[in-house]
Amino acid sequence: MSDDSALYILNRDLALKTALQQNRAKLGGLYDVMQICYHDGAPFDDAPLNLVNVPIENFVEFFSSTGMRLPCLFHGENLEEQTKAKMLVKLLEMVTEIRGIKQGSNKKILNKIRPDFRNDKPWRVYLPATIHNDAGQHCLKNLAKALQEKGCDARVFIEEDDMHDNLMDHSRLLERAVEFKPHIWVSISRNDLSWLNPDMFHVIWWQDTDPSLGTAPVSWRERDILFSQHQNVDELLMKAGAEHVTRLGKEISYDIFAEEILKIIEEPVGVSAI
Repeated sequence: MSDDSALYILNRDLALKTALQQNRAKLGGLYDVMQICYHDGAPFDDAPLNLVNVPIENFVEFFSSTGMRLPCLFHGENLEEQTKAKMLVKLLEMVTEIRGIKQGSNKKILNKIRPDFRNDKPWRVYLPATIHNDAGQHCLKNLAKALQEKGCDARVFIEEDDMHDNLMDHSRLLERAVEFKPHIWVSISRNDLSWLNPDMFHVIWWQDTDPSLGTAPVSWRERDILFSQHQNVDELLMKAGAEHVTRLGKEISYDIFAEEILKIIEEPVGVSAI
């Protein structure tokens, strides 16, 4: 199934006509989003929000730095436009490579950012989320609020709208993390952050099962803190080599959850969050 969630249409009039239809599409074949229509040529006055002007000469620069979704399909009406469309496919490969280099660079920077729990307060807590997961984003917003009430600088980073993408591309998440310099990183059901600085805590809130869990040992970080909502997830985590898993239960008190996170962290760092 092809992904038509973001189109690059060489013919600007056709791009406008398509954008005005306000089509919905499936991002990655799963998530309902507004279809974006990028186009070449001059911008339109009063263009609809999903019609975005990206001249060919600015293609690489724009898509290497934006958090907007990358075009998936390129459309040309005639031979000249079709030739340009083929060229844009090559340029998109260059964009993907540039984004990958930036991600790798930011991971290296984050690996070197050593949090100071004693002298650098309030503790900064980074909670990346996506608008494509309603339950997940609300859980993280509630947890951030509870942590803020306990004196932390807790921030949820989420897309501005569904034309942006934290789910398929983590470039902006990493850039913001470098700027924020967190003491604590919070994820939902994600454990692939081995590149974090060894002194940074990674709170992993396991809300559901991961098909890969339990099939092979996981290289857990010393400062990974695991919370689980289900017994079967507890068992899978222990099978994957986790030494300790804290059960949250079905009914979550975010105040108690935040308190538990800080209590676990305060012991090894030898100082309170406040």
